[in-house]
Amino acid sequence: MTSVRLAVGLVAVACVTACGRVRFDGLGDAIGDGAATCPPFALVCDDFEAGNLGRWSRTIINPNSTLQLEQQLIHGGASALDANIGPQPGTGGVTDVVYDQPVQTTGVLATRAWIYAPIALTNYEGVMEYADSDAFNAYALALCASTGMWGISEGSPASGFMDHVSTVPCVAATWQCVELVYQLSAPRRAQLWVDNVMVVDVTPIDTAPAFTFAGVGASRSDLDGTRVIVDDAVVANQRIGCP
Repeated sequence: MTSVRLAVGLVAVACVTACGRVRFDGLGDAIGDGAATCPPFALVCDDFEAGNLGRWSRTIINPNSTLQLEQQLIHGGASALDANIGPQPGTGGVTDVVYDQPVQTTGVLATRAWIYAPIALTNYEGVMEYADSDAFNAYALALCASTGMWGISEGSPASGFMDHVSTVPCVAATWQCVELVYQLSAPRRAQLWVDNVMVVDVTPIDTAPAFTFAGVGASRSDLDGTRVIVDDAVVANQRIGCP
């Protein structure tokens, strides 16, 4: 899978350790709309109010794709992130902001963001992911299935591939709070929460998950392309919840 993404690298990780947690920058320590603060346990927070994407340390951009700030479609504050993938010769394009980390094989990895799709997501278009590398050999994606319902798609070379589809619709032109929570060590669980309601709760098929990054944006595109607006994003090692 080719990819477009921004990533938080070792410099940002070092600052989290030495300088305190990375906080939202909109209104003091608040999310852009003032609804909640950045959780003290967060690894990284971004409400995209800084006027740049400086919280994320690398970019990999597919042809016919863009990743930029958005000032019209916003959840709160003055800016959000616009992840746009144009029509592709095949499926699988990605354009994300990504938090890089040393390989994680135990504990919890959680990512939460407010998601807005101007056009209805379908055909397994994704909005966030965990993966073992840029090649996506092993992964877990939060996405909208071909049924128009939220779900988790997971796979690895050792364990195969599986989709876990809910009965909760992916709503177009409406902000939805989406959180992907993955318990890597026993008892292994993969959960998807939408607007603080758990819609998927399964035992992953991957018996030895190992992820090196968490990403938010357009994490998988269909043939026609995908556009996702992201705001108030958080990555942590425990469930975050929606303000």
